[in-house]
Amino acid sequence: MFIVLGGHLDRALRLGTHRNRFRGTGADESTTAHKVAGDPYRSFFQRAGMIALLSDGRIDHTSLSLNEPRPRPRRRSDGSFYESIPLRKLEDDGAFFAEMLVSIRFDMSEFSAEHSDQRLIGAPPGYVGYDVGGELTNAIRERPFSVVLFDEIEKAHPRILDKFLQVLDDGVLTSGRGDRVYFSEAFIIFTSNLGIYRLEADGSRVANVTAEDAFFDVQSKVRAEIDRHFKLVLNRPEILNRIGENILVFDFIRPDIAELIFEGQVDDVLRGIASDQGIAVTITDDARAALRQACLSDLSNGGRGIRNKVESGLISPLARALFDRDAAPGDAFSVTTLHVHPEGGTVIELTRSGMPS
Repeated sequence: MFIVLGGHLDRALRLGTHRNRFRGTGADESTTAHKVAGDPYRSFFQRAGMIALLSDGRIDHTSLSLNEPRPRPRRRSDGSFYESIPLRKLEDDGAFFAEMLVSIRFDMSEFSAEHSDQRLIGAPPGYVGYDVGGELTNAIRERPFSVVLFDEIEKAHPRILDKFLQVLDDGVLTSGRGDRVYFSEAFIIFTSNLGIYRLEADGSRVANVTAEDAFFDVQSKVRAEIDRHFKLVLNRPEILNRIGENILVFDFIRPDIAELIFEGQVDDVLRGIASDQGIAVTITDDARAALRQACLSDLSNGGRGIRNKVESGLISPLARALFDRDAAPGDAFSVTTLHVHPEGGTVIELTRSGMPS
């Protein structure tokens, strides 16, 4: 006799709860997600990624799926996404999902050894740590309704990728202890720099896409290189087939987006001084323009490059100036002059109550 479990009962047996947190998302959470996706400073070019996540969430909410025929309950993960992020993309904001959504994160550069898969699923019987379990399987068992981020997946050993075949296809992974762990209620995100560079016939590494390319060309070139890497280099086309069309290519940082990043970071610095130290600091238009020119003159290092220049061009000299002036809570200062030397170092002129330092 075969018994077909209903969705609620099957979920309760597998996960210990009959409530689907993703399908229970209310109007407030949905509205917040749409606001984040439409915010040019917070989302930048991740708008496509947020829209894809929202679309997949709507599919799950309406129970429309080809994963398995009804009435059998769906077991595949709620969504799996492969994100290719150019080096000059705001890499910190590749952790945008980590900040806004992700509850479980793995830096795959720590899994470069072939045996490191035991960290994910646990050691096999007879080995040290067998009774502990794996980091991934334990986390999903404790929090099945999670967004899981595998950062820079291309740095992991190719054998590690084989562990994701069953997860992406059936939504199930067996731990080293023999426990079946279900990913059917999880969103899975892989990030990667694959496709940004390619290997020539002589083995040299050259840029596959550049910031001068249109975004449509960036998408097509990156997708083609990812396809070649999985099929010809890794010899694992089955992984690409399980990811399907859920490959999101992020654009380079363009000048207009770079300016939004710069303005947001400078404003964050000033707000942080006001909230943490109780000191009001403003920057004149001329000083801000000089700092903007220094920070945005070279975008080759992406968002981190902008942040580093803001730190060296504003945060460090401003901290020294405030310390030398014995700034105290309640004081108000204005950066009236700022000059960044090409060889390094910044000179600022700080005024308090109309008196220059």
